[in-house]
Amino acid sequence: MRNMRYISELRRKIRRLEQEDAELKQRLNMILADFDENITENNQLAYLQQEVEHKLQVQESLNFAMEEENNELRRIICQQQLLPGGDVNNNPIEPSTNQAEENDQDADLKPKE
Repeated sequence: MRNMRYISELRRKIRRLEQEDAELKQRLNMILADFDENITENNQLAYLQQEVEHKLQVQESLNFAMEEENNELRRIICQQQLLPGGDVNNNPIEPSTNQAEENDQDADLKPKE
């Protein structure tokens, strides 16, 4: 009689443990699925981060190049302002044929004294 009760109690414990085992396996599968999703999302975010960093590097390079060009243009403008009558390379600007003719015509229009 005692043995029967003992065996019956053991069988109940086995069923309870089997149920707990099934629940734990189910939870583990859910956790593993979440883990896989997190790995996939992490990989996607890492790729996006690399892409954004690359775009940032390109933008910084463009900004630097534009700043250099801007500084060069400022330097050229300052040189032109300091040396009137010269071109960018400090070569004297000679009036074109048309300008010389216009100057002659202007002189003809002035009243003679």
